Amino acid sequence: MFKKIKICGLNSQDSVDAAIFGGASYLGFVFCKQSSRFVTPQHAFDLTQNIPIGQSCVALICDATDDEISAIFDIFSPDFIQLHGHETPERTANIRQKFMRPIIKAVGVSTIQDIKVSLSYHAHADMMLYDAKPEPSAVVLGGHGMSFDWNLLKPLKSYQKPYFVAGGLHAGNIRNALEQSGADYADLSSGVESTKGVKSPEKITALLNIL
Repeated sequence: MFKKIKICGLNSQDSVDAAIFGGASYLGFVFCKQSSRFVTPQHAFDLTQNIPIGQSCVALICDATDDEISAIFDIFSPDFIQLHGHETPERTANIRQKFMRPIIKAVGVSTIQDIKVSLSYHAHADMMLYDAKPEPSAVVLGGHGMSFDWNLLKPLKSYQKPYFVAGGLHAGNIRNALEQSGADYADLSSGVESTKGVKSPEKITALLNIL
């Protein structure tokens, strides 16, 4: 039975295998070159040759051009595209239409106003992902290990748009995060790493065994 978890920033075969065997529903691969978790399309392709039916691969991109997205699709064919940059609702709709993949749109959260602004994406994204809002100077918009008030997400249940909670999640708080946020899924990256950008198969296995 697959679990309500997305492991993001996978970049080694051991970590991918741990996510597969542990039953993660989503396996995420980062194509933002500024990230310590960056993988090339060829590397992502090589890592995902044994993904079972029912587990989905996600390509995380940040403010990518159509040509950059096409270069990924030339080699690696994800099940979902995650937009983790400053993409507008209009750009989100454009990418969804052009590349014919369901979209996960990430939004940074620090206040209830961020939740209200995110509603403009609901008509164009298939799923939402709510992460801690980084500092304005941040080069990469996710994977910082910061959390936010998960209770801010609870009103979103009334919109019936599936969503992830992300940001600073680990084995010690994952149950509380899902319960307090009401999220359909949790997204983990730094919380299952041995050092920044290096996934720990042991931590992935331990986290997935909790659920």
